[in-house]
Amino acid sequence: MSKKMSFECFFEKATGNLPYDYQARLAEAAPWPALLEAPTGAGKTEAIVLAWLWRRRYAGDEIRKQTPRRLVYCLPMRVLVEQTEERVRRWHATAQLEEHNDGRLTLRLWTSGLGEIQRWVMQYGSHAQVLAPESLRRAVAEEARKTAALYAGK
Repeated sequence: MSKKMSFECFFEKATGNLPYDYQARLAEAAPWPALLEAPTGAGKTEAIVLAWLWRRRYAGDEIRKQTPRRLVYCLPMRVLVEQTEERVRRWHATAQLEEHNDGRLTLRLWTSGLGEIQRWVMQYGSHAQVLAPESLRRAVAEEARKTAALYAGK
């Protein structure tokens, strides 16, 4: 189970600002609306991306079940795509990298799913270790067992 965090706190950590009322309502809506209309500059990107991330990570079980695993974000112009990418990268800048005296690194970050992280960790083989969450540790261990079995006795 994910550690609880309110959408307001999550939004503020990502952006440095409190959400508008409509952004908070969107994050907690059940079911999620099919369409969002808001004027330019009203924070639609934050509303959609951060509400989806919060729903996938911190919302209660019922809302999490209603939230798709993937967010597809369609934009009509390349400049909007670039602006959105830059904004999302800035939120990911909240990722924390801790260097230890013995040369180890600990990376903490928000992600939309564990499969993406599992594939990324596995490319480092025995040079990377997942500390948490336990479900990711188990998934990496199982995949490592399957890989080792491919080479056993050859």
